[in-house]
Amino acid sequence: MPTMKAAPQEPPDMKNIDYRIDVVVESIMLCLDISEVKDKFLTMVVKGLGPLVGISGGRLWELRGSEYECVQEVGRAKGAIGKRLPVSYAPIKIIIEEGFVSYSSDASIASKDLENQIIGGSYTAGVAIGHNAELIGGFTLEFQAKWQEDTLKRMLRRIARGTAMALYNAERYQRLVKSLESVEREIYVARKMQEVLLPEPPSFAGFDIHARLISSEKVGGDYYNFFPLRDSGLAAIIADVAGKGLPAAMLMNQLHGALGVKVHDETKISALVRDLNDFLCETTGPERFITMFYCELLPNGLMTYCNAGHDRPLLLRGGVFCELAEGGMALGFFKNQLYEQAAAKLFPGDVLVLYTDGLTEAYKSGSGEFGIEALQDIILLNSSLSARDITRKIFEAVDVHQGGPSETPGEVDDKTIVVIKAIEPHSYAGGKEER
Repeated sequence: MPTMKAAPQEPPDMKNIDYRIDVVVESIMLCLDISEVKDKFLTMVVKGLGPLVGISGGRLWELRGSEYECVQEVGRAKGAIGKRLPVSYAPIKIIIEEGFVSYSSDASIASKDLENQIIGGSYTAGVAIGHNAELIGGFTLEFQAKWQEDTLKRMLRRIARGTAMALYNAERYQRLVKSLESVEREIYVARKMQEVLLPEPPSFAGFDIHARLISSEKVGGDYYNFFPLRDSGLAAIIADVAGKGLPAAMLMNQLHGALGVKVHDETKISALVRDLNDFLCETTGPERFITMFYCELLPNGLMTYCNAGHDRPLLLRGGVFCELAEGGMALGFFKNQLYEQAAAKLFPGDVLVLYTDGLTEAYKSGSGEFGIEALQDIILLNSSLSARDITRKIFEAVDVHQGGPSETPGEVDDKTIVVIKAIEPHSYAGGKEER
């Protein structure tokens, strides 16, 4: 059995590890090929992060009936391809139930025979990938230290979560690509990618929320989403990706994946937006940029936000509009940009409207663009209505301006609205609504 190396007395720089974890997750999220996702998961953990935390080899185990079969290995973990571990094996059971396990080869849960023949190494860590643990990442470690288990648990769980999302996206993408041909296939795939990312408006205490997106014929890159936060808050996002078709949809998918990982980190909004910007700068060219408005709401009405080059949302209070501008430039142009965040308190009756430029720039020959003033007029006139009805009234006004429904063939840009109305907590029951 290999001799376990002496563990470093002090843990490595945690900020450096967190940064590298972000790089690994974001790189995995860029893949739309299932095999590439799996390969990157193992390779980047073992070769990219391994030297920092003592990982010398890794294996990927895939569920096959009542056993897990080794389908891939990297580093010093060699010779197990095709071999199997039963689901009943104690460490496997812990991974399935708790998502993570770490143990030494002489621990009571370990079988020395299996450890020597299949696992190898003096110390092992494993992590489940996916809610049902369809895949397991197993890693051979060179040393054991008090700080190591917590670091490994946090690191591997976070990377596994990003890998599961990447596998889901890759499987969905490949299914869609096979269904159609040439340009029609591209437009169909882009539209489907856009549709599946958009959630139902959430039920959130103290607020009435509704959202609607109408896709153009060519499919743009409009995006909105909501994420529950650990502090009982809610993150609301609206974004507009430059370009159209499949390239815009893929960039929107990257943004969605990065947000899904980062919004759960305990960090300031300005830092979150800065990290998103750096990620996009590293993975795209300047011709592929994103404008985004990001805000976090608390049930007491407090809102913190950052505007990254997006059309300024309109906050109506007492018949007066305020535009929410604090933030910085659009995402994806230059790295190391500074972003500001600001706060506002929303009181019952206040109406916040997030929108994309496809709405205000809706055009009709002889009439020009719909414009921001017309949007303000409709919001003011209908501010006493529900968020859903305010949304409906806005789109009806745009339809009148254009002389036809927004879904009319020939539309050149998506139109998106998110309406957030502050209310007394007891006055709206929430629930699923039709868009």
